Amino acid sequence: MNIQFGRFRITLLFWPTVVAGVALGLLLGLGTWQMQRAAEKQRVLAEHRSKAQSIAIALHDDPRAPADSLHLHPVTALGTLDGERTMLLDNRIRDSVAGYEVLVPLRLQGSDVAVLVNRGWLARGAQRAVKPTVEHPPGEVRVVGVAVRPERSYRFVEMLETGSRWPHIVQFVAIDEMQTLVGYRLLPVVLRLGADDPLALRTGWPTVTIEPQRHYGYAVQWYGLAIALLVTYLAACTRRHT
Repeated sequence: MNIQFGRFRITLLFWPTVVAGVALGLLLGLGTWQMQRAAEKQRVLAEHRSKAQSIAIALHDDPRAPADSLHLHPVTALGTLDGERTMLLDNRIRDSVAGYEVLVPLRLQGSDVAVLVNRGWLARGAQRAVKPTVEHPPGEVRVVGVAVRPERSYRFVEMLETGSRWPHIVQFVAIDEMQTLVGYRLLPVVLRLGADDPLALRTGWPTVTIEPQRHYGYAVQWYGLAIALLVTYLAACTRRHT
């Protein structure tokens, strides 16, 4: 197909145009996806700021509250830590050092339900086969933190290594599988301890893993590549007509 603009003629061949169109659509789609991700992260940050000012929910008084209402909400819980069923969340990096986040069930007072408590980060030893020892206080404890709904995991790997023993090393948080592992019901959220809690290890939880500004930067890159592709293709198809 030929398109005439004054002294310039644009010749569009079928297959090169199809390939360029698909590539252009892909680049624009990636840019739009990054914009959507940025908007989603901004919504999460705004929700976190709003809920941070709320009164803490006592999980031991209302253990059946839905995960959506608890997510990012300040919470407190009273119960007993089941230290024999400690889990170590693998591949947690702090300051370029590999380590684990320590997850331990808290059996809620007056209930047959427990909540997973994330006590924070612990550095991994020189030998991966040697698991760190984590001491948990006996008896009843009160913990304070923020409830977080576990992120959806993409099952490229199994949650648990075959033949693993307690404390289990897990690759992600999957409440349904962890309930089977510990042998009792778990709330559908994880309680991340606040930095001031006496049981906290190293906390400093990020509200989002990637800030909205970075998503906007990625979007600009994808849109820029789309514009560059369009200009380059049209320039390659354009000839001056004499």
